[in-house]
Amino acid sequence: PQTFGRPLYDGPGWAVLHDGQKFLSRDGREQVWNLDEDPDEQRDIAASTDRTRFGPLMAQGLGAPVPQVWRLTGHGRAAPRGSTVRIAHPSGIASAWTGYDPRGRFDAVTVSVEDGVAVVQVPPRHPLPPAVFVQPVADAAHTTGLTLSVDDDTTTVDAAIPPDPAGARVRIVGPVGSVRAELDHAWAPPPVGTTVRAYDPAAEAALQALGYLDEDEDPGSDEDDPDDAETP
Repeated sequence: PQTFGRPLYDGPGWAVLHDGQKFLSRDGREQVWNLDEDPDEQRDIAASTDRTRFGPLMAQGLGAPVPQVWRLTGHGRAAPRGSTVRIAHPSGIASAWTGYDPRGRFDAVTVSVEDGVAVVQVPPRHPLPPAVFVQPVADAAHTTGLTLSVDDDTTTVDAAIPPDPAGARVRIVGPVGSVRAELDHAWAPPPVGTTVRAYDPAAEAALQALGYLDEDEDPGSDEDDPDDAETP
């Protein structure tokens, strides 16, 4: 199996190519193409395909675990007062981590697991990272009882959320001044080893001199949208 992920200009996702089939998990969707019959990837056959086998295939290709997890994403502008996002489940949360952040734009956001609850602390004027991955103790497909809280507002899932081509999500809009957040399914390997930055300060200065980056660019500015593709 050939596993690949971390696309530069799309949402965080992971995929695997095996035996003529390509599986992609990204943005809450799971897609499958038969490349032998459909090399241009025009016909998604995920709905008629048993997708449970692709997780182990991705793990085999990477040589590392690739569990099914929940992906937390934020939308909208940065919260002026900051926010606290919590994800809980009756089985407990095993681990949580931020998605690939080569520019270090979200270093100020902290992600931790406290008493079996994933806690994402967003400082004032900072948006949520493009992705925070949450691995429950139980199977991630068992979503009944999952709760997503933004500050004082909470949404509880009372039924299963299937990982399907439609991209099922749990959405919550927090109080005024809070982030807007949603959860969906994803496949993602836990981080291992050293985080690699996209470039060093000297390269950043050179890009600014060429006009590719604004000198006053601020991760918490109103113009900064976490959904934008910003990797040079």
